[in-house]
Amino acid sequence: MSAKAARSHWRIWLALFFAFYRGETAWRAWTVTVGLIVLTVAQVLLAVALNHFMRLLFDAFENRALTQLPELIWRFAALLIAIVAVTSAHLWIKRAWQLAWRQFLTERFIAHWLEKGHYHRLRHLADAADNPDARIAEDARIATEVAIELFHSLLYSLLSITLFADILWQITLDLDYGPPGMMILLALLYAGTGSGIGWLLGLPLTHATDRLQSREADFRFALAHVREKSEAIAIARGEHHERQLAARLFAWLAQAWRAQTRGYLGIVTFSTAYGTLLPVFPLLVLATPYILGTISLGLLMQAAQAFERLTSALSWPIDNQGEIARCRASIERLTHLWENLQQLDKQDRICPLDAPCVRAAAVSALTVEHLTLTTLGGQTLLADFSATAPPHRLTVWKVPEEGKLPLMKSLAGLWSWGSGRILYPEGETVAILPIRPYLPEGTLLAALTYPNEPTPSTRAALEAALRDLHLEPFVPRLEQREDWNRTLPPVKQRQLALVRLVRTPAAWWVVECDHWPDPLVLEALAYTRRTLEKTPGVVIVTAHVSASEARNATETLPDAPTDPGDVRS
Repeated sequence: MSAKAARSHWRIWLALFFAFYRGETAWRAWTVTVGLIVLTVAQVLLAVALNHFMRLLFDAFENRALTQLPELIWRFAALLIAIVAVTSAHLWIKRAWQLAWRQFLTERFIAHWLEKGHYHRLRHLADAADNPDARIAEDARIATEVAIELFHSLLYSLLSITLFADILWQITLDLDYGPPGMMILLALLYAGTGSGIGWLLGLPLTHATDRLQSREADFRFALAHVREKSEAIAIARGEHHERQLAARLFAWLAQAWRAQTRGYLGIVTFSTAYGTLLPVFPLLVLATPYILGTISLGLLMQAAQAFERLTSALSWPIDNQGEIARCRASIERLTHLWENLQQLDKQDRICPLDAPCVRAAAVSALTVEHLTLTTLGGQTLLADFSATAPPHRLTVWKVPEEGKLPLMKSLAGLWSWGSGRILYPEGETVAILPIRPYLPEGTLLAALTYPNEPTPSTRAALEAALRDLHLEPFVPRLEQREDWNRTLPPVKQRQLALVRLVRTPAAWWVVECDHWPDPLVLEALAYTRRTLEKTPGVVIVTAHVSASEARNATETLPDAPTDPGDVRS
């Protein structure tokens, strides 16, 4: 990744981070943050108190001072209770912060992803982020949990450096051995050397971790795809192909895993040697003055523990190299997705000349102006198409077969290649019904009210509509749970989608048809004439229609003017 791209990612991440501390989440965010800082300070102060206690304890052992033992036991009991209480409170407040920040990020990403068709349009960007669902679910978790863990450990280390360096300084002043601050200099040298070597050994780890996370997401997506398309795969006998694909993806995952293992191997090997030597090194340094009797056992143990604490704090970079790489990889994946979403937002605002533009305007009819739709490779699917659809009237738009689906997607704001404008009156909505409608898995009642929630009043209206449109067998099945797009034949799916459409309070319907007239659509239009005071404008998008058929269809709308209709081809 270039330095410019890295700076862009960190700017985005910092903007998202500071947004958490403003607005509705500010009080909760500041509470958990300040609480964690206060408890971390308490943890370090208790560690210092324990260090002083160890000196008193080992001095009592050396002097065989039995009379001091009860007091030392009570002091240790008080320290133990305080340490347990602070640690428990710290764990609770840390996890509360992690959950709150993750919830904030998840809500922001989901709200941005699930709007204006972004979840569909993402794949068409030149630098599209792969597996956006995994980035929102998994990378948001890693980025927040690990980032807060790193913040806590870094703050703990900085406070430990300050306090335990002071302890070592005071100890070395009491020693007649070596220059003042000798133990601090040795700790700096030990930790600095270890951190430098460890950082160099861990450099390949960030890229390897990012690559592994991408491969894991690809593998999960492939398995989920088999579950979602199980019926189609079974009918096509595609199991062999899916097995080969899964095997290939897992082979790539294994390759990324081995690359990460190589990245971990060097740093783990060095860290093991580094950590094993750490508690022994200060004892070896101070062995001479202790054997000569110039320092007590308590002072030796206090110095050794303070040295270990200080060196561990100074070694924070090497100890957390793996977690830093993991957190950084997730942050980069999240900010890449956010950049993509911002790019789509920019397209929505400025209506670029190299893409179809859909927006509300001061017009009285659904209007298409000079719409040209192409493929990503530049092949024209619909050329310079212009048409209007007046309100409360049936209009038939005849388009080439290959242009139907792109036109429907353009009306929904989902087609990214071409030019022209699609305008609709401000404050009005357009309901779109493709040949293959979407009926979400769940109860039939929920599928027929999607994307709204069912209510008792909508249930009664749907029951009436089902009976009026000759779909009585589905009335007792309203509470039945099914994957309706899999279990129902296409004709029944379309009939149910039309039932949902007639209950939609949209100013225009845009209905894709193989041929016109379509008896199912005509029946739905007749139902609206009987039940609605004001019928919507209806646009039929089809490749096969005659002018006489269109004129006959126009008569089904009660609000249609005497003009026989509009066929645009």
